[in-house]
Parts: sequence; C-alpha cells; structure tokens
Amino acid sequence: MSDTTAHPNPHRRRAHVSASDDTEGAIWRLPATPEAPAAARRAVVETVPGFARLDDLLLVASEAVTNAVSHGSGPDDVIDLRLHVGGGAVSIEVVQYGRNFAFDRAVEPTGGGWGLPIIEMLVDEWGVHQETQTATVWFRMS
Repeated sequence: MSDTTAHPNPHRRRAHVSASDDTEGAIWRLPATPEAPAAARRAVVETVPGFARLDDLLLVASEAVTNAVSHGSGPDDVIDLRLHVGGGAVSIEVVQYGRNFAFDRAVEPTGGGWGLPIIEMLVDEWGVHQETQTATVWFRMS
C-alpha cells in the first residue's frame, strides 16, 4: 500500500513504500529530453545527499536515464525515476514508456553503449524488466 503526497514540484511525488518496512521513496516524472540525466542527478542528490557512494550512484542513475532518453520513442515522452532508500541501500528504477528496446547482456558495446556495462560494474545488483509498453532498468547499491 503506497501513500502518495503532493509536493510543489509537479515532477516529484514522495511515497512511503510500505508500512511494514523502513523504506522510503521518491518518484520523479521527467521529460525524455537531453536535460533528463541532469534532472535525475539533482533528484538523487536531493534524496540521498549523504549516501557513501553518491558519485557512483549519480553516474549509474545518469547512465540509466540517458539510455531511456536515447531509446525512448520521442521528445514528448516521459521517464519515471523511482528512488527507494532503506536498510543502508538505495534502489533506483528508471521506467521508459513507449517502444521497448532490444537488450542483450552478451553484446559488447562498440563506439558507445557503455551505459549498462558501467551500471553492472558499479552496483550490487541490477536488471531489466520489459512489458508491452514499458522497459524498466533497476539497480541497487549499498
């Protein structure tokens, strides 16, 4: 059960994820534009300013949002950035709406496309979840 409270920033909602744990989260809806990675970094800093691995967290959040912008279906689309904090860890989900993108962990990047390998090197765990109209890249760092 989620409790969502409105805030003055129209792109942000803070939610207590569950009454049964100490996890707290924030959700931002970002336009799928080249400015989205910078907005995501600001959101992370605002949510977890004292996180021990903040620089790594900023890098992987930026890479995941950049991928969503690059593989989104257009500038009128949005990306959801969901942050969950609890138990000494931060979990982030980047949800891309519209067309799904092809994903293969076995393919080596050439000339670009290093975002997911960077994420894999820096996080404790991560994955991709695809549905008909969404693709979600998620990761967890402690």
